[in-house]
Amino acid sequence: MLPFCAFVTHRTVISGIAPNAFLVLSWVLGAVLPIALLIASKMITTVTTHHLEVQWVPLWTRDVDLDTIESLEEKKYRPLRDWVGWGIHYSPKLGWVYNVRGTQGVWLRLSDRKPLLVGSRDPSALAGALVDALERRA
Repeated sequence: MLPFCAFVTHRTVISGIAPNAFLVLSWVLGAVLPIALLIASKMITTVTTHHLEVQWVPLWTRDVDLDTIESLEEKKYRPLRDWVGWGIHYSPKLGWVYNVRGTQGVWLRLSDRKPLLVGSRDPSALAGALVDALERRA
């Protein structure tokens, strides 16, 4: 979005045709709003008898069927070096990453998709809940 803001600003300054309100609106929508969304976001992880649900409020939800989990392990990582930051994104190294902040999570190897890392403040509790749910299903 920032490249969009820079482009709009550059074009309007050179051409001199856009009013100041348009410039302000482009910066609010292109820069301020996404940053505010990131700051206000939170992740809610829920383990049920059938699914692991990862919600990245207010934007995204992913359900993982427990039957597709082949293995799991607690993982400590360096977000900037290993995962290229925070948020929802794909890492060629270990698959999809869902994290908001922190340096810990649970890494899942799934049978039907690429691996998945779910960030957590308490990865032991998340891994324990997943193991308990998987044992109840067996």
